[in-house]
Amino acid sequence: MNDHIDLKLVLDFLKGLQKNNNKPWFEEHRSSYERARVHYEAFIDQVIVGFGSVEDLGGITAKDCVMRIYRDLRFSKDKSPYKRSMAASIGPGGKKSTRLIYYLHIEPPNASIIAGGLHTPDSSQITRFREIIDRNPIPFKEVINNKAFKQTFWGHTG
Repeated sequence: MNDHIDLKLVLDFLKGLQKNNNKPWFEEHRSSYERARVHYEAFIDQVIVGFGSVEDLGGITAKDCVMRIYRDLRFSKDKSPYKRSMAASIGPGGKKSTRLIYYLHIEPPNASIIAGGLHTPDSSQITRFREIIDRNPIPFKEVINNKAFKQTFWGHTG
């Protein structure tokens, strides 16, 4: 693959998958999925290199971070076999990280997310988080009381 990473190719594949989330369509378009996945992984590898200048990510690659496209249907009422997005969990250990991570989720048309945090923290991590807020709650309160934050996460500004 050349140095050009085409995320439009990723978005176009995902748009098609969203309209046709079934195995026959996916198998017919598997080569498009593979090309989209290669471009998404190249993008994630570039992100990892960029973050590497400020964060020790432990030598991970996109293959360690990119989530599978297949959904776990065991406990879901929605039996669509494929995720509507491509996502990566970037942190030491990749998608299996137990530390703070960066999360990049691409989902057309307007559901893409860039986030950071800790997924399923253990009790000691929760305790440390609570202690930090307890020592200085002002930054936390500034975030949760921000008008845009309230509108985004609670649907109101009051």
